[in-house]
Amino acid sequence: MYRRVMFKVFLVALLLCPIFANGFGQDTNDLWVTRVQAETNTGLLITLWVENREIRVDRDLPVRISIRNNGSEAIYFVRKDDTQIINDRGDVLIPSPVPIPEDEGSEYDYSFHKIKPGKEYSGQFVIPHKLFQEEFDLNIKAGLGFVKDITGLDRGLKDGDDPDRLRGILFRRVDVVVVGELRVFVRRK
Repeated sequence: MYRRVMFKVFLVALLLCPIFANGFGQDTNDLWVTRVQAETNTGLLITLWVENREIRVDRDLPVRISIRNNGSEAIYFVRKDDTQIINDRGDVLIPSPVPIPEDEGSEYDYSFHKIKPGKEYSGQFVIPHKLFQEEFDLNIKAGLGFVKDITGLDRGLKDGDDPDRLRGILFRRVDVVVVGELRVFVRRK
């Protein structure tokens, strides 16, 4: 009995040893998530992907996005012109365009991309290389905002317009979907 238990422990250790010796995410044979797809209950098929599982530390990282509307109603994809991407020790968040109504002094810099039923939107987010200055794994999530009705929202500010009022209306209408997690290894050279 003792020999069987020792043999099993030895066999498990033999199988796990190469995994721990190679480290996580740095061996070319490791599994990397480079494409993520999610579908909402309203029929939006969202695909997020990166072209390569590795990037050099001095290169910007494009994250591609495709949104296909398989639903029965048109929807608007909301983008913020000045999206502030966050990197917290390798956990990268492309934040959703959720406006804060009482954000004093902020502009109203949102764009709305109509996606009709059966149609698709394609675009990208770019993670600037200044956000990853060392070699490590990046785990990327994206928050995406959608609205059904853009009445009064799809316009620039006019003289005397209060951006707080427009941001407040958008805040009440936007629905957010979080998609992730993509994984990319940042290399020095």
